[in-house]
Amino acid sequence: MKTLYWDSGDPLDCFDNPNCFFDGEGIGRRREPGDPGYVEWYPPGYVPPISPKPKLRTHHRSTMDIPTQMEFTFITKLTSDGEKFTTRPAFGPNWSHDELDGVVHGKFPDVPAATCRAIGKQYFMELLCAGSPRRCLRLFDLLYVRPTSGGTKGTRDGFANPEDLKADMVVGYLAEVIRDWREKITMRNTGSEGAAIPVIEAVLDESNGEPNHYTVMQNVRLVGVNLDLDKAQADQGVFIAPAAGGPWVRLTTYGPITQGQIYVLIPTGTTGAQKLRVINEGGHEGFSGEITDA
Repeated sequence: MKTLYWDSGDPLDCFDNPNCFFDGEGIGRRREPGDPGYVEWYPPGYVPPISPKPKLRTHHRSTMDIPTQMEFTFITKLTSDGEKFTTRPAFGPNWSHDELDGVVHGKFPDVPAATCRAIGKQYFMELLCAGSPRRCLRLFDLLYVRPTSGGTKGTRDGFANPEDLKADMVVGYLAEVIRDWREKITMRNTGSEGAAIPVIEAVLDESNGEPNHYTVMQNVRLVGVNLDLDKAQADQGVFIAPAAGGPWVRLTTYGPITQGQIYVLIPTGTTGAQKLRVINEGGHEGFSGEITDA
C-alpha cells in the first residue's frame, strides 16, 4: 500500500485505477500487488516495467586439467578458546627435489631431470630478481606471484630498510585452480590432537532412566567423550555442586568407567538442582547442565 499523490506523474495514480481510493482520513492510497483487494489494472497503452533479473554470480573456471588423486587426510583439534573445532592436514612424507625431478622428467622424458629442475627454478629466480616490484598474475595459468609490503611506523619517512617494509614475495595457486582442485579431492579424518577435553553429553538417572535427573543413593550415568579417569586419584573424578553456586565436592563411589561413560553414586543429603564436573586423566575438565531430583 502506498500513499497516493495525484500529481506524481505516475500513470497508475489516477481516478480510473480501481486500486486508488481515499482512506478514512481522506488520504489517497493505492493498493499494490500483494495487498488485499488489489486488481491488476493498467491504463491503455501502458507497458509495465520489467524488473531486471539479478545477474548470477559466476566463477572463473580453471583452464588446467587437474588429474588429482589426492586423499586429503586431516586431524581435528580444539580452537584456542576451547569452544569449537578446527583442522590441520595430516601430512604425508615431504617431497624431495630428486623425487619431483623424477616425476617431471617422467612427463618430459626427452628433457633430463637436472634440466627440468633448472628451468623451473629459473622462472622463480627471474621473478625474484626483477628490477622493480612486478606481479605475475597468471603464471602457467596456475600460480600468482606478487611482491607485498606492510610494516607500521609513526612517520612517513620511518621506513628505513626492507625489514621495516616487511618486504616479501607471495606465491600461491589461483583461486579457480583451488576451486577446481577441491571438487576433485577426497577427504578422510585420521584422528584428533591436543587436549582431550571431557564432554558430558547426557546425565541419566539409572533408577528410572530419566535424563538430567538423579535419585539420592542411586547411580547416575554420565555419557560423553574423553571421560576416562582414575578413581583412585584424588585430583580426578566426578565432582558435584549446587547449580546456584557452592563448593565442589568429589563423589567417591563409582561403577564402571570408560572413555564414553561413568557410573557414579549420588550421596545422601544431596537435594535440589545440581551440576557435575568431570576431571579426566589428562587433568582437563568438563561440565554438565543442571540435574535435579524434582
